[in-house]
Amino acid sequence: MKKNLSRIILTLVFIALAGYFLYPTLSDYMIGKDIKNLTGNDSLKYITDNAEKIRNSIDKRIKLGLDLKGGMYVVMDVDVVKLLEDLANPRTKNDEVLLKTLAELTELSQNSDESVLQLFIAKLKAQGKTLLNYYGDSRQDEATVEKDLQDKIDKAIEGAVRTIRNRIDQYGVAEPQIQTVGGKRIIVELPGVSNTEEVRKLLKQTAILQFQLLADPEIGGKVLKDINRVLAAKQGYIDSTGLLDTNKNKINEIKDSTKISSLKAEDKKSAGDKEKTKQSPKKDTTKVKKDTSKAKDTNILKDSLSPEQDTSAEQSYEEFVKKNPFTALFDLGAIQQAGELIATPINKEKIDRLLKTPEVLAVIPGNIQFAWSQEQKAQEGTYFVMYILKKEAELTGKVIEDARADIDPISNRPRVTMGMNSEGANEWSRITGANINKRCAIVLDGVVYSAPVINGKITGGNSEITGMPNIQEAKLMEIVLRAGSLPAPLKVIEERSIGPSLGEDSIKAGINSSIAALILVALFMIIYYRLGGSISVFALVINVFFVFGIMASFKATLTVPGIAGLILSIGMAVDTNVLIYERIREELVSGKPMKTALDIGYKKAFSAIIDSHLTSVITGVILYQFGSGPIQGFALTLLFGIVSNLFTAIVITHFLFDIMLEKGVKLNFG
Repeated sequence: MKKNLSRIILTLVFIALAGYFLYPTLSDYMIGKDIKNLTGNDSLKYITDNAEKIRNSIDKRIKLGLDLKGGMYVVMDVDVVKLLEDLANPRTKNDEVLLKTLAELTELSQNSDESVLQLFIAKLKAQGKTLLNYYGDSRQDEATVEKDLQDKIDKAIEGAVRTIRNRIDQYGVAEPQIQTVGGKRIIVELPGVSNTEEVRKLLKQTAILQFQLLADPEIGGKVLKDINRVLAAKQGYIDSTGLLDTNKNKINEIKDSTKISSLKAEDKKSAGDKEKTKQSPKKDTTKVKKDTSKAKDTNILKDSLSPEQDTSAEQSYEEFVKKNPFTALFDLGAIQQAGELIATPINKEKIDRLLKTPEVLAVIPGNIQFAWSQEQKAQEGTYFVMYILKKEAELTGKVIEDARADIDPISNRPRVTMGMNSEGANEWSRITGANINKRCAIVLDGVVYSAPVINGKITGGNSEITGMPNIQEAKLMEIVLRAGSLPAPLKVIEERSIGPSLGEDSIKAGINSSIAALILVALFMIIYYRLGGSISVFALVINVFFVFGIMASFKATLTVPGIAGLILSIGMAVDTNVLIYERIREELVSGKPMKTALDIGYKKAFSAIIDSHLTSVITGVILYQFGSGPIQGFALTLLFGIVSNLFTAIVITHFLFDIMLEKGVKLNFG
């Protein structure tokens, strides 16, 4: 027993870890059953009361693939040919050779996996033309023009992926899978989607980039106060839905706009992208920095409080909620800049639901728009920033000619340079001149990515944005700006829908086949190897438990091919036990005692087991590396099964046999 103590402890630790990682999956299943048994307001209240538990379960559970859950599978092509047409020099856009080549390229690229740009170059060469005839200028060579075009194509694809992900997130699809294939193709898997027509229209739209001014703090405060008023007047609705159950900050934190309750100061500085803009006369560019000293110092949350609340810091939290039910959902203690509100992911969902109610919609002016930032990260967790914007856009992304992210050679900090055409430059000069010290949000498809303070009139249309914490954030801003400046249209080239009933059938078939395989294998092992076979069956159950635990820890997605990989790993586990047991039987036939036969059997079988598993691991790695979605699902489950099998077959069964021998149990291997 003592010599196996470390093995026993290790096994118990692994079992505990597997149970820990599988608990959210079990919790999600139980929550789903509870919700099915509830109706109407009861189900809504249950979801609201258990919002955090539900979110944790969804985030950490084993995900189900499209083939098991049902949903929508879409393959989209980024129209690189249209992008090449838009990028051509204005003087050559109507050239007959170019138009003919592009028309032929459209059909050719649909049936080829080769790079569209390389196909284009080959067709131009066949007609005695080069890229220099239609792109770049006399100062560039062919290689430079080709590199520049490829860079713009790559950025267009990145922008398309960003736009698709942004729209899917706003649509509310859980666990979408988005991946690029072949340099121009985007595969989108949307589990649980039923309205395919609506999603198709959503995905095919061109990205909408807008520059929108933030509403004046006084107007924003009045809107929030009106929302508080109508919700407070309808307390029965609020109480019945259980919307107001979080944000238990002390009421006196509202008075102190410099106190931070949930975000550290250094994290908060990057939360709202509070950059400053100032003109550089030499380069005629806009400098966007983190300094916000000239921004109007107005706490919009304080402006939204009722007079009674604003004069009595000793009131209870419940009293505050009754008078300010909408404001209570925001982080009351975090530093607020004019027009900016902070909310946790759970409260964001509650705020969105309230903003859609008829009572609230009736008091929101038609020229005001609420918009969220993308998800922000801090040491304490994730959060979102809400902005109150003027609904009418001052400028659109169509005027942007170029945007590039790089490192400033002088300050050695990330920056994004942005250039506008002549029309955009004139408008930008007018807008910035008329709105000095006000904030202008950069909004892509309704999501605010930045909201700098305008610090001076900007002429020439050239801007330089700085203040990003790293080059990754700068590249994201570049993608956002490019998404509205050089749209490469998206075309749906393949689409199929999988109904939820078909997904349920796949789950049932997978479960039934797995159970059938387990039962048949168990019967064979018990009949042929008697007690030894029974121990191997127990180890097999632990093996399956470990596989699911590993999948849960990696947040892997279970698919139908994944179930096939699990069944194959069950077969390999049995094969491992057969190798060990046959070696033991050989030693017993030669007259060795059971204890000696066990030790020798495990040692002699070890090399054969390692060889067979190593070849399977190599195969699994190759399948995962070079395969697509379904093949990767099969390979991943197979690899998890192999790792788990080595431990259960070699370690667990061995120490179980040792313990039995110590207890005087007579072992039998058939």
